[in-house]
Amino acid sequence: MDTLGLDLGDVLKLAFTMEKTGAEFYCHAAHFTNNPTQHLMLLGLAGMESEHAVWIGSLQEQLLGPTPKATVSTADQVVSEFLDSWVKGKVFDPRPVEVEKLAKSEGLSGVFRYALGMEKDTIVFYSGLRSFLGSADAEGFIDKIIREEQRHLAEIGRALEDVDGSAVKSS
Repeated sequence: MDTLGLDLGDVLKLAFTMEKTGAEFYCHAAHFTNNPTQHLMLLGLAGMESEHAVWIGSLQEQLLGPTPKATVSTADQVVSEFLDSWVKGKVFDPRPVEVEKLAKSEGLSGVFRYALGMEKDTIVFYSGLRSFLGSADAEGFIDKIIREEQRHLAEIGRALEDVDGSAVKSS
C-alpha cells in the first residue's frame, strides 16, 4: 500500500474507469466529424478502450479474485472517491456537452489534441501502475495496454496531421 492508502484493487478500479471514460469520449467525439475515415477511427478507438476495460476486469479477477474486499477504511474510501472523480473528469471527460464544447471551440483538431494529452496521461498512469503489481502476468497485461495506448497516440497524431493539413490547404 502506498502513502495515499491505495491498494491494487483501488488502482485497477481507477484503470477500469479511465478506459470506460476514454471509450465514452471517443464515441461522443465521433459525432463531431463529417469525415468517414476519422469517424471510424474514433469509433475504433472507443472500441479499443472498451476492450481495455475488459482486460482490466480480467486482470482484477486474476489478481484479486471475483469478490472485492468488504472492509475499506473511511480515509481509504475518501481517497478512492477523490481519485475516481479525478479520473472521470480529468483523464477523459466523456460528457457529451464537454466534448461538444471542445469540438465547437477548437474543432476536431482540438479534440485530437485533447485526446493526445489524455492518452499520454494514461500511459504515465499505467507505467506507475506496474509498481503495484506482483506478477509477471499482470505486468504483461499492463505492458500490452501501454503498447495499445502508444498505438492510439500514433493514430491520433496522424489524424491530427490530416486535420491540420487540410485546414491549412483550405485557408
